[in-house]
Amino acid sequence: MADLKSFLLSVSKDAKLRDQFRKDPRGVMSQHGLSEADQQTLQSGDPERIRAAIGGDKSAFIVIFVYG
Repeated sequence: MADLKSFLLSVSKDAKLRDQFRKDPRGVMSQHGLSEADQQTLQSGDPERIRAAIGGDKSAFIVIFVYG
């Protein structure tokens, strides 16, 4: 099972994965093994909730939204 921080970093670095994620976020998150809780967190779009889920690491959070 992937953790949310690793997933976000992968999406930020991989243009093909990012495009797939934009088209089918739920499917891509499931394929990459994100837990249901992490999927719900990411789909919430709540920056504070996402930041808390990745351990308060602002760098990982910023990367996905800058490139996304």
